Amino acid sequence: MGINYGYPDVNAVGSLMYTDNGESLEYIAGLPFKTYLYLAGLLVFAGCALLMKPLKKRHQRIALFTVFFITAFWSSSKDYIQGKSEGFVSVFRSGLPEIRFFRDSYESYEEIRKDNLRYAKVIETSDHWNPQVTETGYDTYILVIGESVRKDFMHAFGFELHPNTPWMSSRNGLFFDNYISASGSTTLSLTNALAVREKNVTNLSDNLVSLANKAGFHTYWISNQHMKGIYDSPVGIMGKKAGFYHFLAPNRSDKGGPDEMLLPFVRDALAEKKGKKLIVVHLIGSHPQPCGRLTENFDKFIGSRNISCYIKSIENTDKLLSDIAEMAGQDKQRWTMAYFSDHGLLFVDKGTENTNLTHGDSMKQNFQVPFFITAFDAQSQTRITHFRSGLSMLPLLSQWMGIKEPKLESDCDWLRDTDCAGQKSVVNFKNELKSFDSLAEDNPVLP
Repeated sequence: MGINYGYPDVNAVGSLMYTDNGESLEYIAGLPFKTYLYLAGLLVFAGCALLMKPLKKRHQRIALFTVFFITAFWSSSKDYIQGKSEGFVSVFRSGLPEIRFFRDSYESYEEIRKDNLRYAKVIETSDHWNPQVTETGYDTYILVIGESVRKDFMHAFGFELHPNTPWMSSRNGLFFDNYISASGSTTLSLTNALAVREKNVTNLSDNLVSLANKAGFHTYWISNQHMKGIYDSPVGIMGKKAGFYHFLAPNRSDKGGPDEMLLPFVRDALAEKKGKKLIVVHLIGSHPQPCGRLTENFDKFIGSRNISCYIKSIENTDKLLSDIAEMAGQDKQRWTMAYFSDHGLLFVDKGTENTNLTHGDSMKQNFQVPFFITAFDAQSQTRITHFRSGLSMLPLLSQWMGIKEPKLESDCDWLRDTDCAGQKSVVNFKNELKSFDSLAEDNPVLP
């Protein structure tokens, strides 16, 4: 992991806590080829070390240990002696990789553990909403959350190598050409997009579902992602605030299936004759490795097998969106549907026959994802070219749903092509705000 992402951080440890065994294997399968070369080299060196004769003389062992200790702790010990550090414990804040790995792992784990103690109280904690509902012309709001979709791999947003979004490309609605996700991983992105973030702390009790509940909506959360790993997923906790929730694979050891398995539950939610409804559908779709989730082979080979499966997985999501819209239309409801992806991906082994995609936070394409809103009565295609950030998703969705909430008040008209302040920030894997403009490009290079 360190070769590809650096030292352990909140995202890395959080992914370990919230993920399942299948996703862990998929992560390993998606590592760059160079990673396996490094591991092979380490095994060779380890084997050579085992074959070496140990030092027999005591003074030689002491001398070797002294060299190691001075090298590892010289800088931090010097700062302590000169009074430049905060106490003796700071001596162990050495930059030595072996020490820093365990230190960063422990500190990140402690942060995750404390967050989960706080998250565990969310179900019993009251929200702080005071909403008013205005008429929008719609009664049924369908929010589909995609998984790991880069915007530049969708035909509706300019991908030219394969028409993999026939429904969306021809559908009237709002296309957000410069929407950037809140973060580069599912948990960090969706907690920051769908709950209130104040001073770098996410208040999980004040989330989209609790807002809709307070506004009198009937709420549904239908998910193809796990509700818990070692800990309850923060995203799953938000989902459990819904009046009805269903997870295809609730526990770490459970195995889900294709996203199409969600459709019967969506159909049941649409069929219920109630007032205003919010139906959230959380997909697994294009999560690395997509070949393992396809129920049929890809139609066209593009670049590599992994990329071909990825492009096909996006086509499957487009078909699912079409099916949901058709079901909503059959019930003659006044419906509107929004679709966005939680985050994008970056290339590994770019330009080779092993070209693949994986998680990251260092590239613009980790955050450049699709966002699209349509409705039963959408009259034309409108492009929103100004930037919109996932960190502003909650006020945007509240405007979409016709909910006025003092905590979410803004001068921005989110659903019109107007310039809004503060829309170029993202959250990196250390849970810190970072400028989107400072990130590098990761443009496709296919063999």
